[in-house]
Amino acid sequence: MYAYKLFLPAFGKAEINKAIDYLKKKSITLQVDPTVNIYRDPPWDTTLMVSLKVENNPKWPYPDKTIVSGFELKAYPFDFDQVLKNSGISIGKLFGLAKGNPDKIDFKKALEGRDRGLSTQLKSMKVELSIYDEPEIFAGYYTSMLFATALAKGAGGIIYEGEFVEEGNVEREFMPTKEDLESVLEDIEDGEKPEFFKGWS
Repeated sequence: MYAYKLFLPAFGKAEINKAIDYLKKKSITLQVDPTVNIYRDPPWDTTLMVSLKVENNPKWPYPDKTIVSGFELKAYPFDFDQVLKNSGISIGKLFGLAKGNPDKIDFKKALEGRDRGLSTQLKSMKVELSIYDEPEIFAGYYTSMLFATALAKGAGGIIYEGEFVEEGNVEREFMPTKEDLESVLEDIEDGEKPEFFKGWS
């Protein structure tokens, strides 16, 4: 299971719509399951199913169909000043979650040598979101990458993966590559089959 960590100024319908619009410009149609309530105050975690149609990649195996995919989301409240003061402490524990967030960031270390503008950006972030690919869900790894990139580029989020990723590098580093597509094709060769989208129940 792989995780993408993002910091967002908010996480609601407006941010989801911006992410969807970003993908539309790249001929990728993604819709989230409207029966799952992700528009609530954190902390929470849930598995989010999405419908996905990829038309911008000639090697995508289902260009004329919409498949069902998904990933796990974990959301935590985020207060940069408080987290910086307690740098290195699990954010989840900081905000009183029973299990806490297993992914710890030493913010002081992560910000060493970085432009002050990054700290200013982080001060405006109110939600920490972790996106985990679900191995049991078809193309979950591929879809989680798309969703993370779309939120960062479309909704003004900041991705952290060992370090804070500069906005100009997000697409190059996180949009699915030829190798990522090949992993989907290998799953198909191994007998995995997608569920084709027929609507949300």
